Amino acid sequence: MPDPVLDRRATPRQARARERVESILAAARRIIEEDGVEPLSTQRIAKVAGIPVGSVYQFFPNKHSIVLELAKRSLVPMNDLVDRTSPAPAGEEQWWSWWEAFLDGLIALWREDASGGAIWSACAGTPELFARASELELEYARGVAGRLSPLFPHDSVRVQERRAVILSRMIAFGLDCAWFGGSWDEDAAQVVKRTAVAALAAEVGAARMAATARR
Repeated sequence: MPDPVLDRRATPRQARARERVESILAAARRIIEEDGVEPLSTQRIAKVAGIPVGSVYQFFPNKHSIVLELAKRSLVPMNDLVDRTSPAPAGEEQWWSWWEAFLDGLIALWREDASGGAIWSACAGTPELFARASELELEYARGVAGRLSPLFPHDSVRVQERRAVILSRMIAFGLDCAWFGGSWDEDAAQVVKRTAVAALAAEVGAARMAATARR
């Protein structure tokens, strides 16, 4: 059920209304990219968008609902990346090239959007948004866990999902740091990629040792 405090108030049907919603979200994203989340307000969003503040409230009850909508949208290409990534081949040697290709896809998404890290940091640090953002994060992590599940045949679904959440957070934090100072650092992104490859390899090794110990 939609939350009247956090969810968008209405789905715009007319072209003009859809354009207005997009201008609101674009303005909020611009503010976050340039100044972070702290100075974000409905009044400033309206000013940057060039619309009356009443038009913001027509579609969003408050600034938190705008941040949540941005968080939802930021996950769309990430979920699409998971969905369109074919399950990795059975041969273990091929797993790592598959994982690296997936990481390359994530790096490309982060490179295109400087606001994602600030948006998710706002969600994690705002009590009103934390629970909803956690649900969205888990939905994404479940997709990642499903792709990685053949590597962990002896682990429960819950363990696999928890591992995917941890890996996803680690990667996201690292790629956020690649935007440190407002410019993209490709070398830092490649460090994140190598770290994620090593982290998955370590998880595979640990899972195999645990499975052997249980025999």
